[in-house]
Amino acid sequence: MPGTQDNRPRGGQRRRRRFNPLPFVLVCAAMIILVSFLFRVSTIQVTGSTVYTNEEIISASGIQAGDNLFFINSSTAGSRITSKLPAVDNAQVERILPNKIQINIVESSSIAYINISGEYWSLDHSLRYLERIDEAAAADKIEIRGIDAGSPIIGSQVESESAEAVSNALEKLGSYGMLPYVSWLELREDGSIEFDYNDRFTVRMPLSDDLDYNIQKLLSAVSQLSPGDRALLDLTIDDKVHFIPR
Repeated sequence: MPGTQDNRPRGGQRRRRRFNPLPFVLVCAAMIILVSFLFRVSTIQVTGSTVYTNEEIISASGIQAGDNLFFINSSTAGSRITSKLPAVDNAQVERILPNKIQINIVESSSIAYINISGEYWSLDHSLRYLERIDEAAAADKIEIRGIDAGSPIIGSQVESESAEAVSNALEKLGSYGMLPYVSWLELREDGSIEFDYNDRFTVRMPLSDDLDYNIQKLLSAVSQLSPGDRALLDLTIDDKVHFIPR
């Protein structure tokens, strides 16, 4: 029809616009470069350590001044510390903007010792070797007996199939506040444990999943005894606490 315009696109008049990734890539690259120059570690603070110096903790973490804050793996750094420094039970590494690292240390407590061929080795609650000590230092710790310890390696657990079970027993006794009254704990050949309690009782107890129940029975029985009573308290015979005077 005369005078009518044909608005349909003709070939070559309109072209589909294509996305150009170059500006986006340049922006990302600029941000990476900016982050790599900013947020560099200038301060590393250590809290909670009394056994090791701050320098030893920082060195074990593998973190150095000038490292980029965002490229530091906190979990890996914490694991390095606990693996290299046996007296550290837990190490939490925090990144604090813009340029600070905070390392919070929880140290292993030496609560026991084991005598290996006349040498005294201190142990933490997991039966990990901490250090060699003298007899005087061992006097206020729990002696662990009846375990074939093997060769002591600082930071490693006692080489015994029963180490985990004995460690669990120590943890349970500690949860009931009993450890200050235990001077020695022995693993017996039948798989039970025997320990001195309060310098008055020798306790014989199954090393089983019912430790909580057995400890509660023991404490209930002790509460009913006279202050002068001394005995073997045997919980391995049946479901009762057997009082055997001595």
